[in-house]
Amino acid sequence: VWISTWRGSEWAWQFAPNDNITFEVHAQYFNGTPVPDGSNITVGKLFLMRDGPPIPISSDKYDTASVQPTSSGVGRTWLKARGGPLPEGYYMVMIRVKTNETNSVEELAEGWFEIRTLRVELSTDQWAFPPGQNVTVHVIVRKTDNTPVPNANVSLAGLKDTTTWTDLDLESYGINESYPIKNVTDATGKADITFPTTQLEQGEYEVKIRVSSESLKAKTEGYIWFSLRSYTVSGYFVTEAGREYGVYAPDEEIKMQVEIYYPNGTHATGKNVQVYKLVNTESWPWSDKDAEMISSVNISEGVYEVRFRAPKESGRYNPLLNISGTLLKSPWDLPQFEVRSLGVSLTLYNTQGDETEEFAPGEDVTVNIRIKNPTGGALPNITEVKLDKYRNIATGEETEIGAKKTSNIEESNNLTFPAPSEGEYVLVVSVKMPTATVYEEKWFRVSSFDLEAWPEKWSYSKGENVSVHVRAFRGEQGIAVNVSTLNITNVWTGQKIPVNPNQQSIPDTGGTYNISSSGLSTGEYEAELCVFTGSACTQTSKRVSVHFSVETFVVDVWPEKGGSFVPSENVTLNVEVWNPDHTSLLSINSISLIKLVNTRTGKNFISSVDVSAFMVSGEERWKVTFPASSLEEGEYDASLNVTSGTESILWHAWFKISNFEIKLQTVPPVFNPWDNPFPVEKNITFNITVVGNTTLTNGTLYIKDNLKNWVDAIPPKDFTLTNNQALVNVSLSDASEYTAVAQVGTAEVFYWFKTQAFEIIIDHQLSTHDIKPSDNVNITFDVKNSTGGETGFDVIVNVSLRRSRDWSIVNASVYNGVISAESNKKESFVFDPNASGDIEAGEYEAEISFTIVEDGTPITQKEYFWFQVRTLDFWAWPDKPNYLPGDEIIIFVNLKEPDGTGISGRNITIEKVVSRTKGELPESYILDKNSSITDSQGSAALKLKLSPTITGWVDVELKENGTYEQRTWAGFNINGYSVTLERDWDKWAFSLKENYTADLYVYFINGTPAAGRSVRVEAYREDNPPENKNPNLNETMSPTNASGYTKVQFNCSNLTGGAGRYLVAIIIDDKAAKYDDWIKVESYHVDAWVEGQDTGREEVRPGEVVKVLVKAEEFGTGNPIVGANVSLLKLHKLPEWDVTLEPGVGFNVT
Repeated sequence: VWISTWRGSEWAWQFAPNDNITFEVHAQYFNGTPVPDGSNITVGKLFLMRDGPPIPISSDKYDTASVQPTSSGVGRTWLKARGGPLPEGYYMVMIRVKTNETNSVEELAEGWFEIRTLRVELSTDQWAFPPGQNVTVHVIVRKTDNTPVPNANVSLAGLKDTTTWTDLDLESYGINESYPIKNVTDATGKADITFPTTQLEQGEYEVKIRVSSESLKAKTEGYIWFSLRSYTVSGYFVTEAGREYGVYAPDEEIKMQVEIYYPNGTHATGKNVQVYKLVNTESWPWSDKDAEMISSVNISEGVYEVRFRAPKESGRYNPLLNISGTLLKSPWDLPQFEVRSLGVSLTLYNTQGDETEEFAPGEDVTVNIRIKNPTGGALPNITEVKLDKYRNIATGEETEIGAKKTSNIEESNNLTFPAPSEGEYVLVVSVKMPTATVYEEKWFRVSSFDLEAWPEKWSYSKGENVSVHVRAFRGEQGIAVNVSTLNITNVWTGQKIPVNPNQQSIPDTGGTYNISSSGLSTGEYEAELCVFTGSACTQTSKRVSVHFSVETFVVDVWPEKGGSFVPSENVTLNVEVWNPDHTSLLSINSISLIKLVNTRTGKNFISSVDVSAFMVSGEERWKVTFPASSLEEGEYDASLNVTSGTESILWHAWFKISNFEIKLQTVPPVFNPWDNPFPVEKNITFNITVVGNTTLTNGTLYIKDNLKNWVDAIPPKDFTLTNNQALVNVSLSDASEYTAVAQVGTAEVFYWFKTQAFEIIIDHQLSTHDIKPSDNVNITFDVKNSTGGETGFDVIVNVSLRRSRDWSIVNASVYNGVISAESNKKESFVFDPNASGDIEAGEYEAEISFTIVEDGTPITQKEYFWFQVRTLDFWAWPDKPNYLPGDEIIIFVNLKEPDGTGISGRNITIEKVVSRTKGELPESYILDKNSSITDSQGSAALKLKLSPTITGWVDVELKENGTYEQRTWAGFNINGYSVTLERDWDKWAFSLKENYTADLYVYFINGTPAAGRSVRVEAYREDNPPENKNPNLNETMSPTNASGYTKVQFNCSNLTGGAGRYLVAIIIDDKAAKYDDWIKVESYHVDAWVEGQDTGREEVRPGEVVKVLVKAEEFGTGNPIVGANVSLLKLHKLPEWDVTLEPGVGFNVT
């Protein structure tokens, strides 16, 4: 099943909050044939996708189409907001397809779309500008249906220096309204913003553009990056064939080609190009060395070949260029190279001389240690090659080996050690030189044999042998084994069944082990088998469990109408009986309904219904029907006794009775109340209608304030239904957002709306948010009447002061005045927050009551304005905005009195480290941190080092440990690269012999291509996490070219874990950046879905047995796979996902 989203007849991805979203659903079998016509399409759950787990949207907040049919494998369905708009963001919707055929099958698929009101596109004519040139940002504003938005206000809202990650004061840099930094979009939705760069230093900047549309009542922001520089450069190392790219010996000559452009894209020719510094960026603070140039030649237009010497010290270095006297400062402009003395690789061989990583206990393991000089020349002076130790991955226990070679050391050296007991291990090898030692690791596994065992089918008839496929092997070599039965357990009752060990021999090619089902009654069983190579099963022999059932027949029951009935209808249940293989229908002798229980009350209604059970003419299918009129509203569990032949089985079916539904709307109807606010102090009439039969005549209407923790905005209003209808008037004095909740009995319905007396627009840029204790607060605002006009009127303003932390009142009235609002002019007022002397350092909210008099009636509307009082000026910033994973981070702080005097001797500490994706980091992620004492200028520097696994944006809270214990934050980004992977994202399942292929693009964080970056692919099977450091694949790709591009490709047959789910970790520049991709590798294709054993639904009752139904097919052909062994690994709890349950802990698998 695959799903696309449409707006009418056109494909669309983005939709407005109240749009009708159409889903086109395609469903076909894996052989390419469409599902039968009339298959059912149902819209299920909707999730808002934000940082962290998915957020489920309540089903009463959106409407969906009824069940829709397919035609030629295609059908359409829809979803739309109900009562109020959907929040802006990305959404995932679950859509179910159920085939219309005797052996009906289901598939659940995901549809994706985005909700937003405005879409902003930003562009510049070039990404780099020469110093002093004006920057023009082209802005296009569209609605989500791609229609332009005219008359939208567009303005330059901010400029950030991305090197220091600080916001710039635009006026201080000569950027003001004398330049076109504000504009209004034309009829095509386009506008330009232009600003000067004459006072900006060379560097990288982020532009923030703010867009607002009065007609759409919507606002949004867009961001675009640009660089201010004299030159742009790229380059790559020229490496001889057969040599490792970008790796050099100490003092070796390095040849590099660099291409130099002016910011307008033309080549810079005739320049004197020198490498003047080599920057080691492995740790902070960076260190640099003066470069030793050999030669520089302009070989073509803008292209230069430079030669320089590698440093004598090992490490990783980035070259910096001197271009005719202009010194480049960014180490990321050119690729990094590595200086090292030698390279070491390990290969393992068994006693037969075969290369392998799998060994039998006690077998000799031969380790081939290959040593290579990076220059391709002779090896340096190596004094020892040694097998140091191996580490048990499961226990962490390390065992010394000690085998070594101290003379006649060559490029290829062999050492041997005996394989330990069964388990997985990491071998550590050292190569020692007089000045340094190089270590290399290699994973291996020790096992007597691997084992396959599964029953050849799930269900067996009484007396039939349970056939279990068994095959033992190590690598490609089969092993002959013996198999015996240890015990058999009835999983329904827990009873242990007496067994005969029934020892049988299985040849090295594999074979069938038979378990007799004689004496086993109908039920499900688990057999524990012992597999061994000796004459008898011992404590250390391998154990394996297989599951099977013994049945005479199986029953399928499903209700009509999706299981939902009203009292005027008959409840109809369909019943079929199949043979245990589910290949042919059997005759039903009789069916009786023996229980009919309301699952909420526990009451049995069996005596209240007249049941009819009959066989459908011409089919081996029965119907069980009974009237719903005598049943209460609720969900029911129907227990059926089904007899076929001489045996009966008790089976359960679920359905529900709904007496009525409630509808809630205003009079006159307002279907988009979010875009059409109701006026305050005016009656809003709600029409409450009950559809269906109910004896209830009374109900209650609640009005909840969404902005005040859903408290009652007014006392609840009781109403009485007349002819199933009631009209209720409410009047609200506050402008806010509300939810109307109508309740009749246990049924509820919701209606979202908002009220507005007039519109207050606070200009936060012209208002004061940050003050010292003696400062006043200035608030600038614009006011529009309820129709959006700006006709002059008086506004009474009263300001009370609250603490943001606990919402307590500081001063009930710090300002009270009358302001005359004039057309086309912003108003402002000033107040002293410390008028009562109760103010102290901290965060505050000004609760502002705006009152106007309309038709002689005063109308009040509240707005809130945040500001903070700083006793001290306390600032913090990182030494650079971007870091590589594992880098040491320097945080500079400055602490001053309000008059600018530095505060010395104050201890500054790191209080909290917060990842914007992982949340607050525990100490285990913080490898090192310190505190620091401010100097006479109030300055200090702190060091912080985080685990290399932490990437993305990180914020650090710092505290000055003085009287006020004031706090501040510093933020930075851990990722020196921007990585893009492109492949066929519709494909995530691969066969065992198929190639995984993707295009990888690597850029520096400033947007320039990262040439010459090493690329390595590690893959980890789902049950082998990366923390084990034991990848199932470890292959090196070609380094990135001058465009930052390389192809990632490997064959799935190289994955040592065989079939399974894999994390593919694409590692760039030796873990400086990483891209994770998940794939599934399979020798056959598997689908799985669940249903309650009693209800037959995906939604199950607490305590109900959940059936996991699995379908397995050959990869590519769609042919069924018989006899595949299935086990349940774990359950993930939603929406948290990281909460997992293991078999036997939280649930039992039967």
